[in-house]
Amino acid sequence: MTTTRALVDEGVQRLRSLGFDTPRLDSELLLAHAIGVGRTAVVAHGDAPVGADAEARPMDLSLVDSSGAPKVTWRIKEAIPIRLTGPALNASSNEVAIDSLDVMAAGVSVVQGG
Repeated sequence: MTTTRALVDEGVQRLRSLGFDTPRLDSELLLAHAIGVGRTAVVAHGDAPVGADAEARPMDLSLVDSSGAPKVTWRIKEAIPIRLTGPALNASSNEVAIDSLDVMAAGVSVVQGG
């Protein structure tokens, strides 16, 4: 079973190898964002399961325009975040950083506009 603590520790190692000044804080914040909780929950519940062992919960994912207004929203009744991947960040590059969030989902519907 993968836990939040294990994912934070893995993130710390990766971010430290990339030269981040605050790898633990950054790893906790990234995981909290990915699973939709506050950083405090990640720190306080290090033994919480993540992935297939996690508890499903509702989730909305929206495609937004340049002003941030939702154009299409996928409403998911039961979602479990499985994996978050992203590029290696490089301060000297101006490339767009694209993240990928894999989700196990049940009960998906599409809402125009959000």
